[in-house]
Amino acid sequence: LNPAIKHSQTLKKMGFMSCKKLTSSGIIRILEWSGANLTSLDLSYLDVTFSKPLPFTLIHLEELDLSNCNSMTDNSVVNMLNVVGEKLFKFNISNTEIGLDCTEMSGLKVRFPSLLQLSVLFNVTIREHDLFSFLNRVGASLKRLDTMGSNLDRCYLQRRKT
Repeated sequence: LNPAIKHSQTLKKMGFMSCKKLTSSGIIRILEWSGANLTSLDLSYLDVTFSKPLPFTLIHLEELDLSNCNSMTDNSVVNMLNVVGEKLFKFNISNTEIGLDCTEMSGLKVRFPSLLQLSVLFNVTIREHDLFSFLNRVGASLKRLDTMGSNLDRCYLQRRKT
């Protein structure tokens, strides 16, 4: 095993925020080599999609940031979450087109009983029904839900007024 790759297997945190030249296949290759022990992964502001099931696992991942990944789809999220272990406690899909659509999320094979924080700030695609269906599916017991600027924020405000 190449010493650089061997050393990278001890990494706990990776951040690729705004790495404009990094492709989906590049991320996949890096995570295949170095993702086994990651606890935190920041892919924010990347133009990546994961249209096929991923060939690695991230069973120790606790934090996943996909904010501002404008090319991400619900299917991409399913493929990404299916390789994440049950330790995930912080998930950020703020300012994306990710809607957590019930139909797409039916492909989700894992549960996240440790999920405590979900951020969907400025996500105008997500609907209240899809969010609650997602949370039920993954078994989350949220302590914090950030919704400012999303459709959820408006739904909540409308309900409070009545």
